[in-house]
Amino acid sequence: MKKIETIIFFIFLIALAGLVFGGYFVNKAQAQIGQIPFGGRIVKVTPCLVSENIMITHVPAAGSPVVMYQPGLSRLYSYFQLTPGNWMLGNTMGMTTCLQLVPFPPFVISLGTYPLISIVGTSGTGMTAGSGADTSDSLDNSDRASSDNVVPVSYEPVEPCGEGDNTTSSYIIANEGWRNSPYNDSLGYRTVGVGHRITGDEPFNVNQTLTNQQVATLFEQDYNRAKEEAAMAAALHGVDFDSLSDTRQAVLTDMAFNMGAQGGGGLAGFNNMWGEIAQGDWDGAAGEIQNSTYARQLPGRSELNAEAMRTNDRTVLDRHINSDPQAWQFCQPVSEPPIIA
Repeated sequence: MKKIETIIFFIFLIALAGLVFGGYFVNKAQAQIGQIPFGGRIVKVTPCLVSENIMITHVPAAGSPVVMYQPGLSRLYSYFQLTPGNWMLGNTMGMTTCLQLVPFPPFVISLGTYPLISIVGTSGTGMTAGSGADTSDSLDNSDRASSDNVVPVSYEPVEPCGEGDNTTSSYIIANEGWRNSPYNDSLGYRTVGVGHRITGDEPFNVNQTLTNQQVATLFEQDYNRAKEEAAMAAALHGVDFDSLSDTRQAVLTDMAFNMGAQGGGGLAGFNNMWGEIAQGDWDGAAGEIQNSTYARQLPGRSELNAEAMRTNDRTVLDRHINSDPQAWQFCQPVSEPPIIA
């Protein structure tokens, strides 16, 4: 019996040594190459517009619950689906920061510093682990060869991003776009940022590329002016702008931002629409938006505004915001005080 106990003791020592030294050499090898494994189911993908990388939140089976994908550095493998609902498995190496735009000073904040993905592979669209689904037929060999440079652009639609100015400003970005470099708009006017028409009074020249913070500063000024003009146009027609719902204020502010408020061609010139608003006839007000030169020039944008005016349904705005990564990201809630980047 004593001999058997001695044998069992030595077996235990050998197993323990294997665990200790095996783990030591594995950890040492990982430390030497800087690779730390991670994996889990993706629940949210957040584009970081300033730092130009992507923050991925997942329910981890291993590793950090938040990791960062950096185009040009991170290598993406089959099935190339860094989207919510899919599973991912890979290694991280080092750390990097997500810098994001917000619609208030300092305009650029840090959402945190997290492990940087070095390599990652994913399940197919919406797969659960072990489902065996195969989407590889959609990628030929040339696609696979270039897949390391794929930038995942999908993101998870969010609940309404906020109230009042937060939603309205994001809605305008979705309509106008965000352009750092000057361009000629549909009427030939030199434009930059979020639909800002260059007048020559700005502290930059007509061909200068702007930083995101410069664009955000311009937009804040233009947005505040548009909202004030919308309120003035309402008062001119006997309508209390502040008594309107946030959704209908957003519609009117968007229209003022696009066309101005003064003159026959501006928001104040929509006399029949204002009359319908004053009477609470929202079908009539929406019809006046649709039956206008504005609608003929911008049919898609005007139709959204008419629908939101008629129904007072803020999901009309939210759906449009969710369809645009920059607008969607601009309205993300910030749970902690901003950190100046």
